[in-house]
Amino acid sequence: MYLLYLALTSPSRPSPGQTDAEQLEDRIWARANPGLGIQHLHAKARARRIDLAVYLAGVGPTDPPDTGSTPVQNILALIPEWTVSYAAADREETTP
Repeated sequence: MYLLYLALTSPSRPSPGQTDAEQLEDRIWARANPGLGIQHLHAKARARRIDLAVYLAGVGPTDPPDTGSTPVQNILALIPEWTVSYAAADREETTP
């Protein structure tokens, strides 16, 4: 499982609030298909951005899942009014 962290900004929302963050989560879940590998996500409003943590199963942060695009590209396609100002990824080790 991978943790993908995105700092998102939007010109139409220069100071997003927590309601915007919650709506962003809802929009991603409503538009995502199982092939994207999203297991869990959490959005938090910050000054001038929303921090989004996405847990992905079965793919690396730059590996193309079923869609043939990277996870960052896939997530941004679900929320086209937002752009990434920063992105990072880390592998979460799981034990059986």
